Amino acid sequence: MRSIILFGILNVFCFLHHHPACCQIVETPLGKAEVIGLKSWTLQQVLDTLNSKLPNTSIDKCATNLTYIGYADAAVTRYFAEDGKFYSVVTLVEPQ
Repeated sequence: MRSIILFGILNVFCFLHHHPACCQIVETPLGKAEVIGLKSWTLQQVLDTLNSKLPNTSIDKCATNLTYIGYADAAVTRYFAEDGKFYSVVTLVEPQ
């Protein structure tokens, strides 16, 4: 019985881990950025909109830039990666 429950939990985790709304990773000038919270927008749409309204701005530069392009809320958290670059986690709340 425990193995069935564990198998079910692992399947849910794998689905969430590979689901596009869970997270997507993009390479930026500052390092890698993991984008969380996309539901109706794609990562490419976010990058294109950001580039059209604020040219030469990276998605992991500032959360204010992301609210400026129309997101209800945004947060950017940076960590130092082992390669000396940043690893950023960008959390977005899409507008309703």
